[in-house]
Amino acid sequence: MVQERCLRLRMRYACWTELGHSNKYEMFFKKKSDSIDPLIVEKHEYMFYTRHLKRNDTVFDIGANIGELTLLFSRFVGDNGKVYSFEPTPSTFERLSSIISIGNRANVIANNFAMSDVEGTLDFNMYHDHFAAFNTAATRPLAKYGVNIDEPINIKIPCTTIDSYCSKNGIEKIDLLKIDVEGAELQVLKGASKMFSEKRIAVCAFEFGQTIFDMGNTVDEFIDFFKSNGYTVRNVTAKQNIFPIDAITGWGCFSVLYAKPKL
Repeated sequence: MVQERCLRLRMRYACWTELGHSNKYEMFFKKKSDSIDPLIVEKHEYMFYTRHLKRNDTVFDIGANIGELTLLFSRFVGDNGKVYSFEPTPSTFERLSSIISIGNRANVIANNFAMSDVEGTLDFNMYHDHFAAFNTAATRPLAKYGVNIDEPINIKIPCTTIDSYCSKNGIEKIDLLKIDVEGAELQVLKGASKMFSEKRIAVCAFEFGQTIFDMGNTVDEFIDFFKSNGYTVRNVTAKQNIFPIDAITGWGCFSVLYAKPKL
């Protein structure tokens, strides 16, 4: 796990560069790279969750991995709250389910499929178990980032959308939507278009990093999505811009952002 974490951090730092920017991004960027230590970001992310979670909340943990945040969410929402946890990797899901069971987390509903913008199946790149945190629908040029591990196995995994899942399960609102899906964040957001347009998602926190661009997504698409649905976007780390300058090109950027309905 330590090796995996170090490799993830190394990738997040990969290819840092300082570039100019066009006026189009002026409200979102500084003129030089402002990506900060991912460990600091993680600290602020946890603080953000503790400020926003309360008893009886409904939480979606999309990209739950082995459940570190799922357990945190479960504790904060209490017995009458609900945490819907989603993890598509079969082996990782087994560990997640075991941890939920051992912890006797009756308020957690674990789901072994992906969230996307379509229902059906999607191609998924699955790495060795020790590097499961790299698993993604994106094509990741890891060697380019100085991460030398075996090539992934491509598998088909089931997927659905947040809108469909909520409709089928009678979920009227989501108090916290957390997304960490290694690049497919935009696809997950698009799959919740109805929930967003009806302002039934109180707050959405998502990771914005290198893999966003490996997936073929752009900053503009995120800006347009939230703007069209009437949400404002902020960085969980105080005094940091919404997107680091690295996000213009995709090189080495990393931050955790959150969106709330405009007041």
